[in-house]
Amino acid sequence: MHMNSETRRRRKQLERLDLKRAEYTYVKTVVKSLFNGQVAPALKIDAGGAFYRVRKNPPRKPSKLIEIREPPWEFVTGFQRCNSPGKPVFYASNRILTAALETNVVDGDTVYMSQWFLTKPMRCNVAVMSELYDEHKEIDEILTSASIELIEYFETLFTRPVHDTFSEQYKTTAAISEMLTGEFSRALISPEVDDAFLSSDGHMGLAYKSVVDRAEGENLALHPTLVTEFCSIGNVIEARIISRSDSDIVLEVLDFSDTVTDGVLSWSNDPRSIPFLDFSNGGSINYEGMKWIAKGDA
Repeated sequence: MHMNSETRRRRKQLERLDLKRAEYTYVKTVVKSLFNGQVAPALKIDAGGAFYRVRKNPPRKPSKLIEIREPPWEFVTGFQRCNSPGKPVFYASNRILTAALETNVVDGDTVYMSQWFLTKPMRCNVAVMSELYDEHKEIDEILTSASIELIEYFETLFTRPVHDTFSEQYKTTAAISEMLTGEFSRALISPEVDDAFLSSDGHMGLAYKSVVDRAEGENLALHPTLVTEFCSIGNVIEARIISRSDSDIVLEVLDFSDTVTDGVLSWSNDPRSIPFLDFSNGGSINYEGMKWIAKGDA
């Protein structure tokens, strides 16, 4: 079954919207109507997987774990790829290089690069990651041709470059994200969704391709309750960016923390004591001479 005439009409309606002027509630209504009767696949991610987050140029050195997580709601004033104003999202990446590029680091920036782990299995929506479908035959079994056509359309929206950190152009992807992560009908996500793999308030994660690291970069958007209930911090590196390109970032490591007690970071305060850092699951940081280099080919 191909996309029916009503769905095609709704898609054209969405494409013709003046996103700068359109009310977000209306954009969400149109997006929701496109989902009607379609299937959006979600997979279970096993515990132990590592992912990475970068925060740059905070007003002061973070002393608490909350300072390297998602921003407080009052600071989320615009639309981003997966969230609307006032609704913070924890953004992370599968590689440390991807996380740095997504943050658009430049020479001279001070960054805090954190490594996180899943502590238990979590459900993650992969509707806009069609390249995974061939690896998971169970997805092929639940998708109709109409669903695939719609998903591929949404995927093009997610991989469209937007140059501003906050932009009305993100209204569409924010609406799609909110539908796929928290405002879904159980039957439309997958035939079986175990509540144990969702947050206590019913959210799941969302995976999508990186726009700035197209070769291998993948991103993860998590509601704050998912981070609290499913994730733990591995370590945090404080560093200064010396130079960057699309394939590597040269940085000076300033400090390191791998201990958090009651939400408080314990910094070593000695850059010479940085231990070997295992980023084998997501890029690498290699020591060369007096510099550390985050490489993209690991």
